[in-house]
Amino acid sequence: MVIHGNRQWKILRLADGKQVWNWECSGPNEAPAWASGGLKPVGPNLYLDHLNGWQLSLVQCDFSQADPKPKVLWTRNEVHEAITPPVILDGYVYGFWIDDRDEASELGGKPGHAHFSLRCTELKTGELQWSQPGFKMGLSMSAADGRIYVRSHQTITLIEANPKAYVERGRIEHVHDLRNTGPRSQKGLLDWNMPVIAQGRMFIRTPVEIICYEIGPQPAPQDSK
Repeated sequence: MVIHGNRQWKILRLADGKQVWNWECSGPNEAPAWASGGLKPVGPNLYLDHLNGWQLSLVQCDFSQADPKPKVLWTRNEVHEAITPPVILDGYVYGFWIDDRDEASELGGKPGHAHFSLRCTELKTGELQWSQPGFKMGLSMSAADGRIYVRSHQTITLIEANPKAYVERGRIEHVHDLRNTGPRSQKGLLDWNMPVIAQGRMFIRTPVEIICYEIGPQPAPQDSK
């Protein structure tokens, strides 16, 4: 049994409940951490995990073995934040990072302030390939056919899944209006719902509507006869 908790990853043997492996992480420079993202299979016996919201790690573990002992292949800071799931394509991780944490905390994530960067990291080594600043609070993304669709505060950006450079292919501004009320209306949280991609269409959910975009090849016109 694999148990993933805040800053902890442990394996228990079901026969007697004995712990056979435990991994804890406190964060860089003993910085406080928050609840982390989940365990994500990324290849044969390979798992990507975020133990504290700060450091991403690649873990190798063969669960077919008795009392498996996972091996941490790499741990890196500034790969992406756990709060927004990354996209993994062709051996690379695409995720977001807060460039100025103090500024983000002071502003409270207010719309119109860009303090996130989109980053590309090699999955095998954890090495950063490129970083593109300018993304705003309220982030989510999905991928299909070598393209990444990023939501960033009322904006949809089409990005090429290119590990060599940031390549933007298109952008839609003002996807929806900020219609909700109360303090959360200042935090841009409406864009955290991930775009859903199915059969050549992308569906965007907002608090008041669902928006559908054609993103795949257009069907051939029907014969009028």
